[in-house]
Amino acid sequence: MAIRNLTCCCCGNPAGKWQQHWNRDTGYGICAACVDWQRSRGVTDAEILDLYGKEFINWGRIVNAQAHEDKETSQ
Repeated sequence: MAIRNLTCCCCGNPAGKWQQHWNRDTGYGICAACVDWQRSRGVTDAEILDLYGKEFINWGRIVNAQAHEDKETSQ
């Protein structure tokens, strides 16, 4: 599946450039800040995996995504 810029389905902010998770509407994912917020409210890792996908594939820190992208383009 293609990697694309995603919008956070919770807050509407940019979520970073990630692979679309099958359980989200096209163009939407989740930002790391909203994952942190959900975890602080008791959402389990299993629920996050089911709802939003895998960290570093479907969502993550934008800094990590940019560093990964920079590394791939420099090779």
